[in-house]
Amino acid sequence: MSRKLCIKISVEIFSKKLRKVPDSFVKFTDVASNHDFAPWIYAAYKDDITHGHADGSFKPDDIISRKEAAAILARFFQKESDDVISSTIEELQVLS
Repeated sequence: MSRKLCIKISVEIFSKKLRKVPDSFVKFTDVASNHDFAPWIYAAYKDDITHGHADGSFKPDDIISRKEAAAILARFFQKESDDVISSTIEELQVLS
């Protein structure tokens, strides 16, 4: 599976909001704002799920390694659990 497809599937599963990709989005040297997968890659980047490579690239067409996929999924699960905890705390504060 490619890196771009893994990100797209993960963003879709975890219901992250797709954002309009600004023309100025140049975080990754190989993902332009008009790239087919830019909305999903941008959403994952903005949510601190993916950081790309040290050379500034994302390598969207590369095959994702198990380690990379595990890291992406772990970040999504961490974010989800943080959101649940925050929501629960807010609900408890309203009740008190």
